[in-house]
Amino acid sequence: MRLLRPNYLNVAIPAESVARTLEAAATPSAQRLHMRDAFAEGRRYAIAPSADGFRMATTSSTLFSRRRRTFASCLLNARIEPITESESRISLEPHLRAPALISALIVPTVLSLLLLPVPWPPALILLICATAYAASIISLLASARLEAHEMLYFVDKAFEDMRKFTLAQIAPIGQDVIGAQDFRELWSEHVRTNMDDT
Repeated sequence: MRLLRPNYLNVAIPAESVARTLEAAATPSAQRLHMRDAFAEGRRYAIAPSADGFRMATTSSTLFSRRRRTFASCLLNARIEPITESESRISLEPHLRAPALISALIVPTVLSLLLLPVPWPPALILLICATAYAASIISLLASARLEAHEMLYFVDKAFEDMRKFTLAQIAPIGQDVIGAQDFRELWSEHVRTNMDDT
């Protein structure tokens, strides 16, 4: 399940260097103090290469134990497209992980099974079960979107020192490009002339 719209980042480094740059940035270091916000609350990033780019997940320290890690509920799929020899475009698309969805549904399911034999009104049991499922799914989606935004922030910070560029834009309305009103007029004229021929 896709969590956010795909994000695109254009960087002035070769496509084969993108994953290596991110892997180097994923370890906290005194040389990268400008990225300290990306590592707040013990956040760490795991990057694995894929066929056309890389995949990334993030975890953070748990509240009561610094050694324990949270469960990654979001996976960031990145596709790297070379534009020129020294420029690349990174397409970033965060997805919800299936194991996270399954684990989020365990507690409401157990609660529902425990409430089935209780002699309460069925409408009350249904309301409690629906509330439990809704709260669990909303909590999962909120944490997954937070992780997605954290990973997008990390990728942006990792390439902060690299020169970013914008792709060439379509030419303004002129000889080769027409506006919406001109298109309507030309289309109406085209339809009239073709209808007259038949």
